[in-house]
Amino acid sequence: MRFRVCVRLLLLVSALSLLLGCSDDSATPPGPSDTTPPAAVQDLTARVTGAGRILLGWSAPGDDGSQGSASSYEIRYSAEAIVESNWGMAISLPFPGTPQTAGRLEQFLVPDIGFGEWRFGLKSADEAGNLSLVSNVVALTVLDSIPPSQITDLRATESTRTSVTLEWTAPGGDGGTGRASEYLIRYATEEITAANWEQATAFGSPPTPAAVGATEQLVVDGLLSSTLYFFGVRARDAQENEAPLSNSVSKATLSPSVVRVTSSPGSLGAFFPHWSPDGTQIAFNADWDRQFYDQVYVVSSTAPFTPLRISNVTEGALRPEWSPDGGSLAFIGNRAVDPNTVRELWTMDPSPFSVPFRVASHNPDIIQFSAWSPDGQTLAYSVSTPFGLPPGPTRVYTVPVGGGAPTLFVEPDGAVNGMDWSPDGSSIAIGTDRDGNYNVWLFPLAGGEPTRLTEHPADDLRPSWSPDGKRIAFGSDRAGTFDIWIVSASGGEPTRVTVGAGNELDSSWSPDGKRLAYGAQEDGISDIWIQDIE
Repeated sequence: MRFRVCVRLLLLVSALSLLLGCSDDSATPPGPSDTTPPAAVQDLTARVTGAGRILLGWSAPGDDGSQGSASSYEIRYSAEAIVESNWGMAISLPFPGTPQTAGRLEQFLVPDIGFGEWRFGLKSADEAGNLSLVSNVVALTVLDSIPPSQITDLRATESTRTSVTLEWTAPGGDGGTGRASEYLIRYATEEITAANWEQATAFGSPPTPAAVGATEQLVVDGLLSSTLYFFGVRARDAQENEAPLSNSVSKATLSPSVVRVTSSPGSLGAFFPHWSPDGTQIAFNADWDRQFYDQVYVVSSTAPFTPLRISNVTEGALRPEWSPDGGSLAFIGNRAVDPNTVRELWTMDPSPFSVPFRVASHNPDIIQFSAWSPDGQTLAYSVSTPFGLPPGPTRVYTVPVGGGAPTLFVEPDGAVNGMDWSPDGSSIAIGTDRDGNYNVWLFPLAGGEPTRLTEHPADDLRPSWSPDGKRIAFGSDRAGTFDIWIVSASGGEPTRVTVGAGNELDSSWSPDGKRLAYGAQEDGISDIWIQDIE
């Protein structure tokens, strides 16, 4: 009995041991983890669709290399080159889609990312998170094909004798959004349409467009007085997409206030007006008493205009100029010196038949033009060879008002036709043909190279500084006959002031800078006129 119990117990222990041993021998050891990334895409392409969007295309990679299916895509873009080292700095595109089976065609429509040159790259990942290398990188330029919106509220708000002020609301650069790059502004004397836009005159200095919705304002200057003008505006973006033509508006420039000061009885007439510093009188020369032998006159700058002769120079007196303090007049006096008549620089009190004082003479050469220094202590003048003698160089000298040895200031390398000293004393404006035809040049008193202020195939001469030194009036025949024009002392396009049929020359500013006196010819006879310019 005890033997059977022991045998059964032994069998039970053996069975239990066998069972435990079988369990240990049959367990499967864990396999190695997945470390194989999907293959890098090598055929990524990009193109612009008909709707102006970018479509990417490529062949789907596998899960492990080129087998199976990857689990996810990551698509990035940048304006810079994309490589492994800067992949994380490129911009990630959302919702790139779920990969298909390896080898299938994949496509992705890129959201609107703006205009410019963009580069695209792609990576894929498997379910274990293994990330492929960056694909081939493709570049594509997205061009802006959307023009700025049309300006529909162009308006002309006010005008002067030579300008019209325009206003409008700034459009966007792409329709009604963004900012335009530039404005194209044209004007004409007939209504502007899309058909005649190119024939209208372009305004050369339009403003830089402001942000969309801002009010733009522009003064179109350089216009003729008493003239009806039409205006049109177009906005253009950086890709030169042009907006449709704006609404066309029109406005007339004002008529100038022009007053005739003298009425010459005949002969050549009155020339070379010069305004007194206090603004009450104008000096000029005229040959009213003896034909071709001018004398100096003064006349009130307001009606009634009653000229008074003040010089008594036997051979004639020309081109009077008031001293800055109004106490003296400089003029070019003719004096008979056998066998010629020489022109010299003189001064006199501005009272009838006062005795003149000779400041400078270069016999047999002649003095033609003069100008006072702003402090009234010095006179500049030009000297040239008279007709009938071999030509010599034109020179410009300075000399103390009380006389003395002149100092050579400059040889302009050309003839001189008019000069004026700047109000700040830094330079002398000279009309000279040193470059072939007459232009206005600024010669610095400190020395150095002169600056050409005007440049035109016509003749620009006889400059006159404005009292504030910001503008220079001059005579020019660029419109056919000589007219008075005004240019900024810093340069730029000049503005035409007078529009008479005859020649207008020899301008002089009123002390307040609002009027110009000048000589104007009608039927071959010159007279003195005054015209408002502001």
